[in-house]
Amino acid sequence: MTSAVVTSNDFLVVMQERCTRAKSYIENASQNPSAPLVESLAVREESGSLPVANSDALGDALQQIKAVANAGATHTANQAQNEISTSVSNFMQSAKDGSAVEKFRESMRRSGQTAKVNANQAIDKAYDTAIELVSNMSPSDQNAVVNLMDNIGGVLSNIYSKINSFILNAIETLQSWINNAFEAIKALFSQIAAYIKSVL
Repeated sequence: MTSAVVTSNDFLVVMQERCTRAKSYIENASQNPSAPLVESLAVREESGSLPVANSDALGDALQQIKAVANAGATHTANQAQNEISTSVSNFMQSAKDGSAVEKFRESMRRSGQTAKVNANQAIDKAYDTAIELVSNMSPSDQNAVVNLMDNIGGVLSNIYSKINSFILNAIETLQSWINNAFEAIKALFSQIAAYIKSVL
């Protein structure tokens, strides 16, 4: 993916377009869980690079934006983990109930929808913060922020994709999956927590 180039006049337009695109990645992940990750995320993981601040003001802005994104990503993951764990516990306690399987599936689908909403809200909050902090900075500083936001969108899309795929697998393979459900939940969300820490 080529770096964004913006001028102060079109910064807001570019940011709105990028925000919409980031949320479209999440929508795509919900419709096609096996879709490849967005390119910006792949580039981010391979290079390990983030925008380099050319000024203290930009550096502060980047840190604040990353903190907002980190909080949103963490909230998305934590709520999903709690809801999925509750669904598993409820299923195990009522497994002999004839409607237990369908209740579990419905509960898991709701968890997936909540994760999607939370990931989209996290993107909105990160973009709102970026626009608020950077609108009056120089075009070169704005470019750095646009590139950061592409990475943040990719990170949040990836987190949602992992959660969504996990939920779909649990629904489809419930009888075999349930035996090691809590271990699988712990493994997934430990991986996601480490991922968030490493990229945000």
